[in-house]
Amino acid sequence: MKASSIHPAPACPEAERGGAPRLPKPPWLRVRAGGGAVFQTTRERLRAHHLHTVCEAAHCPNVGHCWSCGRATIMILGDRCTRGCRFCNVDKLPVLPPDPDEPASVARAVGESGLREVVLTSVTRDDLPDDGAGHWFRTIRAIRGQCPGVSIEVLVPDFRGSPEKAATVFAAAPDVFGH
Repeated sequence: MKASSIHPAPACPEAERGGAPRLPKPPWLRVRAGGGAVFQTTRERLRAHHLHTVCEAAHCPNVGHCWSCGRATIMILGDRCTRGCRFCNVDKLPVLPPDPDEPASVARAVGESGLREVVLTSVTRDDLPDDGAGHWFRTIRAIRGQCPGVSIEVLVPDFRGSPEKAATVFAAAPDVFGH
C-alpha cells in the first residue's frame, strides 16, 4: 500500500461536519445522574434482596431517571446464561439452580422500594425442563399478590420456540408481554 493512498482520520468530530458547530442535545434527551430518596431506596432494596438488574449490569445511562420515577428492570433466574450469544455480555455457564425464594424476594423488593413499574427479563435457561417458564409465572404472581397496583412488563427468552411455555408466562397476566 502506498503512503499516498492512506487517508488520515479527521482530527476532531468538527472536521467531519465541515467545521459546523455541534448542536446541543434536546432537553428530553438529557438524563440526570441517579440520586434522591426514591433512587437510593430502590437501589438499597434491590441490593438487600440480592437481585440482579439490567440497569446496573448494563450501566444504563437512564438508571437515575427510571429508579427516581419508580421503575426498574430486574433480571430473574440468575445472572448466568446457558447460551453464548455474541451480541450479549451476560456471563454464560456454569449456571446455578434457580433460587426458589426469588419470586418472593422480587415481590418484597418491588413493594419495599415503592416501584410503580417493573420490567422482568431473564437469562436463557435451556438447562431447565420448562426453560424457566414456571419461575416466570411464580414471580409475576408473587408481585401481583404483594403489589397489585404495579405495572408488570415481561421480556421473555425464546423458550426454544415453545408456545406452551410462553403461554405459561402469559397466564400469569403481565401487563406487557414481549420478547
